[in-house]
Amino acid sequence: MGFSLFVRNDHVAWKTLSEIAAVVDRGNWEYLWNYDHLVPPFAEQWPHLYDPEIFEQGDVFEGWTMLAAWASQTRRVRLGTLVNAMTFRNPALLAKLAATVDHISGGRLELGVGAAWHLGEHRAYGIPLGTVKERLDRFGEGLEVLRLLFSSEERVNFIGQYYTLDHAPFAPGSVQAKLPLLIGGGGEKRTLRLVAQYADSYNFFANGYTTPQDFKRKLDVLGEHCATLSRDPGEIRTSVALWADLVDDEQKAAAKRDNFSPALDAVGKDLLLFGSAQRILDKTAEILQQTGPTNEVIFCGIQPDPEVVQRFDETVVAKLISSGLLKPATR
Repeated sequence: MGFSLFVRNDHVAWKTLSEIAAVVDRGNWEYLWNYDHLVPPFAEQWPHLYDPEIFEQGDVFEGWTMLAAWASQTRRVRLGTLVNAMTFRNPALLAKLAATVDHISGGRLELGVGAAWHLGEHRAYGIPLGTVKERLDRFGEGLEVLRLLFSSEERVNFIGQYYTLDHAPFAPGSVQAKLPLLIGGGGEKRTLRLVAQYADSYNFFANGYTTPQDFKRKLDVLGEHCATLSRDPGEIRTSVALWADLVDDEQKAAAKRDNFSPALDAVGKDLLLFGSAQRILDKTAEILQQTGPTNEVIFCGIQPDPEVVQRFDETVVAKLISSGLLKPATR
C-alpha cells in the first residue's frame, strides 16, 4: 500500500505549487495528483461555505499544463489528475496529452478520467455536459477510443455517436508499455462496469460525503462486474481518497469538521481527518480496517503549503510507514 497527495489547483501561486512538487518528490509520497477544472469547483460542492459568483472567479491553473511542469521538475513521484473530464477534450487529444507528459516524466503518468459533473463550469464556458445518460454514453465511448489508441500499432478507425477516428495515427506512444488508466466515480450500474471493462485503477472516497462502508460496497460491486466480464478484479489497482489536514488546535479542527457539510451527522464528521497528527494516524488506521485492503491512500484537503506538506510527511506518513500500515514509495 502506498500513499499520495492531492493538491488543488486554485487560489495557490505557481511558485507554491512548484515548491510542493519538490517536497513531495523527495518525500515518501507515491503520487502527486491535481484536478481538472476550469473554475474552483468547491462552491458547487459546498454552497453553504461559498458565494459561487465570487468564489468561482478565483485563480485556478489548468491541470495538464501543471502536470507537464511537474513532470519536468520531478524525478521520482508518479503524477496524475483526479480526474480528467471527458467532456473537456476529444479523447484522441487527451491521449496525445497523456503520451506527451508520460515522455516528459520518463514514464510516471497515470491517466485519470471521469464522466464530468460540474454544471457551473460547463455552463460558463459553453461546454455541453448533457444528461447523466448522455455523459456516461460519451464517457464509455471515450474510454474505448483511449484504449484503441494506446493499444494499437496501426492507424485507428472508429465511428461512434460522439467520436470518430479516420485512420488516426498515434505516435509516439507512451513510455510505459501500458499507460495506466484510472477511473473515478461511484455509479454502480454503469461507471463500475466501465471500470471492470477498461480501467487499470479505480478511485473512490471513504469519508466526507461517503463512508468506508461505501468504498467497500463499491469494491464488492466492481467484483461482480468483473465476474460478468470474466476479468480478474485483482488486476485493478484500488485507491481510497480521504479528506485530511493538520490542524493542531482541536477547537479549530472541530470547527472545520463541523463546517465541512451540513449533511454530515456526528459519525460522518468524526471520520474527517482534520486535526492533530495523532488523530489522523488513528483515524486512518480505523478507516482502513473498515474499507479492507487497498493499494493507495490519497490524502486530500491538506493546506497547499510546502511546509505543511513536509510536516504531514514527517509526522503522519513516516509513522504510517513505521507502523507497517503503509509501505514506503519505491525509489
